[in-house]
Amino acid sequence: MILTTAQVGCFKNKKNLHMAKVSTFSFIKEVREELAKVSWPSRETTIRYTIIVIVGCLIVGAIAGGMDYVLSLLFKTFIF
Repeated sequence: MILTTAQVGCFKNKKNLHMAKVSTFSFIKEVREELAKVSWPSRETTIRYTIIVIVGCLIVGAIAGGMDYVLSLLFKTFIF
């Protein structure tokens, strides 16, 4: 029998290694309780980190593109 994610409970201790069935309603309730405990970042922090990631990706992309261009010129000049 294959159990879905909603049917599999957490292991309460290491001695009890079998999978426990949990009702879908109970699973959703536990998920909501855990999500309430999460310390979510503020909107400003999320925007700041998003900008940092985008700028970092652009810098890495520019470096990789530049290296590709230079290496292709070197290969064309010396090998082909």
